[in-house]
Amino acid sequence: MGELKGLQRLQRLERFADRHFSRTKRWTALTLAAVLTAGTVGEAWADVQTTETETEQTSAGETEHNQTETSSERVEQETDQAQGTISQTEAGPVASDTGTATESASASTESVPVSTERALASTESVPASTESASASTESVPVSTESDGTETAAFSEKPAAGSKETVQAETQPVSIETKGAADIQVVVRFDFRGLNPQTATYLATAADNPIKHYSVTITDQSTGQRVYSSDAVKRDTGDAGVLSLKPITVKADWDMGQPDPSTKEYRDVTKTYSVQVAVPHFKPLAEKTFTLKAYQAGWKVLPETEKESGKEENGKEENDKEESAKSETGSDSVGDIETPDPVKIPEFSWKLTADGQEGEEKNPVAMLTFVPQVDVDQTNLTPVSLTNLTRISRPYGKALEGGAITPGYVISSFLKPTGKTNPLVLLDKASYALISSQLADTDLGHSNGMTYVASRNEIYTTPVKTDGVYQIIVLDASTLKVKRRIRVDQYYNSISYDETRDVFFLGNRANSLETATVYSGDLSRKISSFHVPSNLTHQSSGTWNGLVYFTASEAGRSSMYEPVPDGRFRSGDNVIWIYDLYGNLLKTYYIPASSDGTHREIEAVMFDNGRMILQFNENGQAGYYFVNPEAAATTVSASVSVQNSYPRDGEFQAGLYFGGQRVASVTNAGGMFTFTPVWITQPGTYSYQIIQDKGGDIYNTIYSGETITVAVNALYDPFTNKLTLSSWYQGGSTIHNYRITKTEKKKITKVRKAKPAVRSLSAGKKKLKIRFRKVSYAAGYEIQVCRNKKFKGKTLKTYWTKKTSRTISKLTGKKRYYVRIRPYRILRGVTYYGKYSKTRSVKVR
Repeated sequence: MGELKGLQRLQRLERFADRHFSRTKRWTALTLAAVLTAGTVGEAWADVQTTETETEQTSAGETEHNQTETSSERVEQETDQAQGTISQTEAGPVASDTGTATESASASTESVPVSTERALASTESVPASTESASASTESVPVSTESDGTETAAFSEKPAAGSKETVQAETQPVSIETKGAADIQVVVRFDFRGLNPQTATYLATAADNPIKHYSVTITDQSTGQRVYSSDAVKRDTGDAGVLSLKPITVKADWDMGQPDPSTKEYRDVTKTYSVQVAVPHFKPLAEKTFTLKAYQAGWKVLPETEKESGKEENGKEENDKEESAKSETGSDSVGDIETPDPVKIPEFSWKLTADGQEGEEKNPVAMLTFVPQVDVDQTNLTPVSLTNLTRISRPYGKALEGGAITPGYVISSFLKPTGKTNPLVLLDKASYALISSQLADTDLGHSNGMTYVASRNEIYTTPVKTDGVYQIIVLDASTLKVKRRIRVDQYYNSISYDETRDVFFLGNRANSLETATVYSGDLSRKISSFHVPSNLTHQSSGTWNGLVYFTASEAGRSSMYEPVPDGRFRSGDNVIWIYDLYGNLLKTYYIPASSDGTHREIEAVMFDNGRMILQFNENGQAGYYFVNPEAAATTVSASVSVQNSYPRDGEFQAGLYFGGQRVASVTNAGGMFTFTPVWITQPGTYSYQIIQDKGGDIYNTIYSGETITVAVNALYDPFTNKLTLSSWYQGGSTIHNYRITKTEKKKITKVRKAKPAVRSLSAGKKKLKIRFRKVSYAAGYEIQVCRNKKFKGKTLKTYWTKKTSRTISKLTGKKRYYVRIRPYRILRGVTYYGKYSKTRSVKVR
């Protein structure tokens, strides 16, 4: 205990000397030299007192910094304040060369003389050259080795005002600016926007066929994929929300250097993008999560807290100071500065996912995706079909590709074992089966075919021969192989667009159909895009720069798809319509047959714009055309009366199609306008407008003109609608005329006349009729029929301008009925009178 107190007193002497004589470096040097060379602590203390007195005499003019504090209580107080810091962080206990410094310091300190004269005497012998010597000893280390202590060094630094302060030179502190964390990425799918039954099934059903999901995570700062898998498994599901197994991503960062102005470290952020793909559903927009590393504050090192925390260790230090005072009899003198605590920055990090900032150092990034089905109800167009024909499948094998040439429909069937591929020819006009023949080569699966009109060639999907994939090119007229074109892989569909001279080749893998656009000679790839779905892709066809991809739900009845009835059933089919750049424009939905016929769409073809579909169905090959939406057009003709405006309702006309009257109207606004005519199929249609009645027969006549209107219906497969256009074949006006009084009198006479039959005689397979003349009649119409109601195939009509007529070539032994009526023609219009009484006769 005595040794410890002696060391403490010696340390106070060292600090006192260094504090008060630092401005006069020579005295500092003398003091340090005295301490280092003194045989006893007492001699060192005498030298210190001497230099203290000298300082009072030479620095009397400087009031603030040169006052000599002779009070031992003041010295003791200040030295005790500095002791707690310096003794632990700046300097260890000082020991003399003899090894008995502790005992000597204790004995000497108690008998330190306080004579000013001695101090002066000792200072007078100091040469002036010691000032330069003190400069060299400015930072002379005063150290000794002791268990549990550190090496300290004195340094001279100016403080505020003009005081000299002593600050400890600390050892450098290592700051770790790099960090890392294992992030748990949890991908969730929210199906609750779907049909409730579907959502529950997808989230919780054990037999849900969607068992794996594709997830790719990329570090956006480097572009490097940190995780990629197409087989991420399900974890938990509840109430329509499905979570995948957590994915661990190791994230690291470096805070770098602090800001020179603020000494603070800037935030460091790292953003990761997450892309997922779900079978049956549209591509989902990527989401991101962000890790932000930041400086959370400053941390005081535990050692520094112990050294500088007087409040923490105040009681212990006060005890030491009181002990020192009692032994030295006075306080140390000096303005001792306590060094700043040693602090290091503290770093932390947070995650932000789905726009929500997580708690500090929470390693879970939860991202929720809302899948949308690839059969989009908002853009879903149900279509109906009309059957063209059904044929038996050769050898019982599956129907595959199909193409339409100018004269034929050609279908390919899967190659039977030990045979080549059968090709079936149908007449394009009637879809009647012409022949079934074998191609002269192996067409492999022959899943797709397309016809190139400009070359009169048929191209099939690739066949692998000797490890090389080759597209087979057939002559469309002979179906013989013309050449082979090598490609890089197998493609399950092929179609050709004549308008842009490009091929579309489809390849299915990992629930994605990749459409590759090739040049017209198949020598180079132009572009590609994806058609994502877990449906069974079958084929493709092109029309007017658009590509039509077909797919079916082939037997996987347990898979749910939210189509109009809430589920995509086995036998349902879709047609996706894409443009050249991979934009989905429309989806056609073809429901399963209501009669239970299972059908899978195998080919989509186009015949002058009409969409033809080829199906595998219940052991047969079925051919259908897609029914377009019906379209309507108005058929009309104008009416005139000697170039004047006719009265509304004065005339009547009928609309005829195929010889059948389909509508009748009277004139209004100078027009015969019929109700809209509905057309359901593409083609050209001819309608006739015939005026069959005059509004006032005694004032006008009509010409009997027939107006023919042609209507063309052009089908657009993209809209599944008909575009109608019409034109007049000939004139567009029915002309009527005002009649004179004379004409009116003659017509009236004829129309009211009822001729009388004078005689009716029979001959061998003939008869002869005589009748009276009708004034103003231009001629007579005679009707002969074996039916007294003048109906049926035996009705014959004859005309004569005389008052008798012999009718021959009749059937013998049969009774015939006869009647006549007069007529008059005016301006091309025939006006008839009344029929006579019916007479009958039996011919021989």
